[in-house]
Amino acid sequence: MASQHNEKQTLTAQMLGWIQLKNTQGIYPTYTQINNKYKDFSNGSNSFSHHLPNLRNEQTERTCRRFIVKHKRRIDGKNLVGYEVKYRQVHTHLEGLKKLRSRLNNWLYSTRKNGLHEHETFYTVQRYLNNVNTCIDECNTNAYYHVSRPTLKSFNNMYNTYNIT
Repeated sequence: MASQHNEKQTLTAQMLGWIQLKNTQGIYPTYTQINNKYKDFSNGSNSFSHHLPNLRNEQTERTCRRFIVKHKRRIDGKNLVGYEVKYRQVHTHLEGLKKLRSRLNNWLYSTRKNGLHEHETFYTVQRYLNNVNTCIDECNTNAYYHVSRPTLKSFNNMYNTYNIT
């Protein structure tokens, strides 16, 4: 049953899962160890050096939010470098803001398609969309960005005011 689960996982998820398992055992795998495991998971592919930057990129939007960082330690006078799994911090409102952006884009598309793009409401919703995009950018760069209560209320009121579904 476990092998079926691994077949459905992406190569990235398998790699991150293996590194995280090693970390829980107090082991921080080296580049060579991870490369060898990568070959096992990918049926002999030797392109791990191309895959490593993706694993180390914190900004990659994986649903698991995991990435790896170098873990440096000194044991018996030797500097040892391995890798450990970390979790990317995600802003609490980011998912909701992205849904709102999608709904606003759909509303604007439908309105434009129906020839109502000259109406004042269209421009108002466009301004709201610009505000939502700015807020999403801030939340992407800073997981602790403070979104003011009036801003959140105005975003929530958009659904009712402009019948956005």
